[in-house]
Amino acid sequence: MTPTPGPTPDAQKNDGTAAARVVLVTGASAGLGRATADLLASQGWTVIGGSRRGTGGPGWEGLVIDVDN
Repeated sequence: MTPTPGPTPDAQKNDGTAAARVVLVTGASAGLGRATADLLASQGWTVIGGSRRGTGGPGWEGLVIDVDN
């Protein structure tokens, strides 16, 4: 079975307004999290990248997420 792709970031809802495509990526300061955040941002998603450092990237915002406290 082949997965069906979802709507593109510029898809519209039935009422004619733009459908928001927002994602929170954890571990976004490095490794797979960073690669995921970069890829989704390059595809038009609004990306919030959560990490202990809060480092952002090209086209997406970083958010400090520290679960130690």
